[in-house]
This record gives sequence, C-alpha cells and structure tokens, in this order.
Amino acid sequence: MIIDRQLGERTVERHILEIKRFFENSDFDLINATKADIRNYLMKFRDWSTYNYANMLKALRIFYRDHLGRKEVIEGFRSLNYPFKPKKIPSKRELQEFYQFLKEPLAKAIFLFSQQQV
Repeated sequence: MIIDRQLGERTVERHILEIKRFFENSDFDLINATKADIRNYLMKFRDWSTYNYANMLKALRIFYRDHLGRKEVIEGFRSLNYPFKPKKIPSKRELQEFYQFLKEPLAKAIFLFSQQQV
C-alpha cells in the first residue's frame, strides 16, 4: 500500500488495524460479502467520531476494491461530513500581547518580519 497508493506508514498501519478488527468482529463470509453485510457491519460504528468512521471506511474500500477486486461491494458508501471548524485569527490586541511576551530580540524580529504584508 505504501508504494501502490502512496500512503504513509502510519496510514497503512491504521488500515491494517481496521481490517484486523473487521476480520475479528464480522459474522459473515468476508470474501463473499454483500453490500447488506457491509452496511450491517458499519451500523455498529455509526456513533464513532467522523474521523474514525471515515478511516474504517477507507480501509474497507482498499480491502474490497484493491485487494479483492470487488468494488461493487463497497461502492456507494460515504463517510460523514467532517464538521467545519473555522480558524481563529488573533486580534490586533492579542498579537500585541504576544509580541510583548517575547523576550529575545531575534524572536521579536522574526515575529515582525512574519507579520509584514506581501
């Protein structure tokens, strides 16, 4: 998976963990599974965080689509939408307080250069 799909080592480890969990917790024939089998399996994890559920679904996709060549079994399943978390931009006052907190002249210089508009 690292070479074929250009995945990181930790991602591959996570996928392997999810597939092991799938093998241990499934009560159906994994090789000849149907969409209904996968749907029932995924129902057990609907209360998981969005990110964990998405990672599990990605691992199942790789297993069925890439390794077993049975993309029809996993096709159509979608992960939940990730919640939108807007970035908090510090106010001018907060930036000034941060600058006052810096003790080293080099740190202050780097901060000032990083705040210049291009």
